[in-house]
Amino acid sequence: RDESKMTIQTYQTLYQSSLAFGMRKSIQSQNEIQTLQDEIAQDEQQKAELNQKVKQLQIQKQNLERNFSEQNQIDQKQQNQEIDFLKHQKDAVQNYLKSEFGK
Repeated sequence: RDESKMTIQTYQTLYQSSLAFGMRKSIQSQNEIQTLQDEIAQDEQQKAELNQKVKQLQIQKQNLERNFSEQNQIDQKQQNQEIDFLKHQKDAVQNYLKSEFGK
């Protein structure tokens, strides 16, 4: 009889202990879930900020490429004009030399 009471009391103690353990684990997992959800929210916000920065940098890159292209065209046009001017100068000097000393 005492043995059965002790067995029942042991099972009750074990049951209460396991309930307490289960509750602690449940609360711990809920806290971990909340922490992970907070981290996910922060990561998503950081991702959105980085995507916005990427878009801004792409726009900046396009503007720089356009400006470079425009400046390159202006420089090329100026070089062509200078080459044409020097060709005309050369032709004029050659014609002058032929007319003065080519006789």
